[in-house]
Amino acid sequence: MRPLLAAALLFLFVATAASADPSAADSAYREYRIPDHRWWQWTAGLSGSANHFDQSFSPDHRSRSGSWRAQLQTAASGGHETDPLVQTWSADLRFNGERRHDEQFDLDPTGEITGEDSNRSLLEGLGASYSIRAYPWGGPLALAVGTSQQFGLSQSFTSSDFVRRAPPTVEQALSSGSSGVWSYRAEVNLGTGLGRVRDATPVYEAQILEDRLVETGTLSRPLSRPARERLAALLSTRNEFVFAHGRPDKYFWGEIERVLTEDGALADSSISLYDAHRILEPVTIVGRVLRPAGWFVGPAVFLTSQQFHRSQELAQSYAMYVADTLLFASGSEFTSSDYQRQDFAQTAIVAEYHHPAGHRWQYDASHTTRIGESGIPMQSFTNGSVMWIVSDRWLVSGLLGHALEWNGHGTERGVEQWSLTARFDLSYFLEDAWAISLSARESQNHQSDAFRRGGDLSLSITRVISGLFDAPGLVSPMRPIPGGR
Repeated sequence: MRPLLAAALLFLFVATAASADPSAADSAYREYRIPDHRWWQWTAGLSGSANHFDQSFSPDHRSRSGSWRAQLQTAASGGHETDPLVQTWSADLRFNGERRHDEQFDLDPTGEITGEDSNRSLLEGLGASYSIRAYPWGGPLALAVGTSQQFGLSQSFTSSDFVRRAPPTVEQALSSGSSGVWSYRAEVNLGTGLGRVRDATPVYEAQILEDRLVETGTLSRPLSRPARERLAALLSTRNEFVFAHGRPDKYFWGEIERVLTEDGALADSSISLYDAHRILEPVTIVGRVLRPAGWFVGPAVFLTSQQFHRSQELAQSYAMYVADTLLFASGSEFTSSDYQRQDFAQTAIVAEYHHPAGHRWQYDASHTTRIGESGIPMQSFTNGSVMWIVSDRWLVSGLLGHALEWNGHGTERGVEQWSLTARFDLSYFLEDAWAISLSARESQNHQSDAFRRGGDLSLSITRVISGLFDAPGLVSPMRPIPGGR
């Protein structure tokens, strides 16, 4: 149980360290609120393809095949998000059809062989989901409900015709088959809990954006607090611009420029091309940075029903003719049907804590315990991580994860297996000079009758020694920027 204790201590350490000595730099993350926004989109698509293939090794060996396929699908999704309410929904309908035909011809000392195969298939699918998490009383008590439905239906048909001619004998084998499958999965989850976790990454992105605008001289003064809040609100809704525009970036950055103009902080009347590309660079070159903030703890129940049905039919026949006289014939038929249903419930306890400590530090911890309907098995997962954003060229992170599974009832319950994983990552990029990436991982797994331990270490270093770009009359000669800039 020592690894479990270590993971629990890590969870406590991360939460304590993150909450200690709060600074003014953290207030923007604590006070961030998700702006009221909604989105929806309905799309439809039709695609098709066909192919034809002929092959000949010699006049005695030839084959030919062809196929076509088509797909029709339509999907709709949308949602509405405010700070006290998040709801999302989606639905999709799809049809897939395919047909394939193969022919072959072979001539060998035993006779002439011809074969023909045909395959047809059709697949239909329907899916829908809805989820809502609300804070109806203005406090940190949340109610969550979600459901998802998936229905699939498929049919396939096959046939083959095989003939061997070695006069005066002719053999013919025929077969045909069909199968149908339908499946259905429904899940409902109910949950509640205390606390609120917000994705405060837009606050960090707004801070970085302002830093870059100051660095390039685009701003004549620091932004006002309302302008910073509007920037963060715009950045939080950036992905939703695609629901209205096929090329959303120009509209998004048009809104960014409008905020800067209305704040009166632009040094010039517009943003220069160089400055525009600087602010469009990724927040960090070496990896994606997420800055969640807040905490949440609560129970959840998952109710799931799965159904599956398959039916098959197969018919085969064989006949031999000698001088056009039937000498022998046989046939067989086979049918089968299979139906399965599984209903089960799972209970879970979820706890998470996230703290962005200013521009550069991020602390995260989470724990989940899942229990089957009969109490078997019990599983727990604990993770803690720390990230240090040295700059947009440096990123350091560490993670410690622990997983545990029990089986049995009451006093007979025992640990079936547990695992512990630790990881450290260091990435560094200095424009036009150095690129370094270091990753180390160590893990161990204990089972009732086995023990495994392993680790890996990877290091990559790249150095640009020299370079030149020169286009006389077009640009001034360019060389790599020296290291250290």
